[in-house]
Amino acid sequence: MKTRSGLVMYGGLPDEAEAFERAFSNERLPIRFVEDEFAPDLACFAKDFAIVSVSHRANIGKMELSALKAAGVECVITRSVGTDHIDIQEARRLKISIKTSPYSPGSVADFTLMLMLMVLRGVKAGFRNARETSQGSAVCGKELGDMTVGVIGPGRIGNAVLKRLEGFGCSVLICDREQSSTSVSLEELLASSDVVTLHVPLTAETHHLIGRKEIDAMKPGAILVNTGRGALVEAEALVDAIKERRLGGAALDVVEGENDDPSQNKEMLRHLETLCAMPNVVITPHVAYFTDHAMEDMARSALRECREHGKEGGRDE
Repeated sequence: MKTRSGLVMYGGLPDEAEAFERAFSNERLPIRFVEDEFAPDLACFAKDFAIVSVSHRANIGKMELSALKAAGVECVITRSVGTDHIDIQEARRLKISIKTSPYSPGSVADFTLMLMLMVLRGVKAGFRNARETSQGSAVCGKELGDMTVGVIGPGRIGNAVLKRLEGFGCSVLICDREQSSTSVSLEELLASSDVVTLHVPLTAETHHLIGRKEIDAMKPGAILVNTGRGALVEAEALVDAIKERRLGGAALDVVEGENDDPSQNKEMLRHLETLCAMPNVVITPHVAYFTDHAMEDMARSALRECREHGKEGGRDE
């Protein structure tokens, strides 16, 4: 029997791969890079490794886990703090451990504030006006300090957002599942907030946390910000509310169905195209986490898992 050490990284972006390569070369641990996102036919690249790293863009379901199990993989590390793209129950059944990658909450918190400001100041519409006219046309914006901001989910990222909001002097409302003394109900937050920002994990309970009913309950002209997971917000309801001018806009780093095959989910593609065309909607491609600091955090986290596995003596049968 031979000890199996190191890691296979699937679907790593160049900056991710460079961070992992630096971390693992310093420890002289083997690492293999597979450019494509994980799919069952790529499990062969993991046959000499007990640990693989996948991104939030990879759907790891029954077929994918079965292929990994057959290749001898014992642990899957996702380069995210969420696991909604992984069939956790099937992983437990197959005795494949699933690990997340905690990273700097400041990466998403900074991006969240940027998105808020972009929508409040009409940046997208301003750029569009500048392109379409010789002199441009100013867009009258709003100041964040005049707003009430509702933060749903004061976890690591939500709290980092709250800390940053202090400097703007705005009023803040918090909705916490733990119902702490400082939190308000979801209903009160939606009715009173000029900006609502989401920082909860995607679970069966939080799927469509902001659906048609909740959007209808929001303050007229409010802005919705989502840097969590796309399915926290019902896309069709959001499109309708912005079309009807019941909401003042949205800033989305994630959208419902973003990992789906467009040919298999044409409805979600239609919603995305509609949102992208709206002057008061800013959409970015799930990159709020993507900073050099966060990449180093992920690499160090993966390295720790590999060290622990080595101590436990992961071996081929």
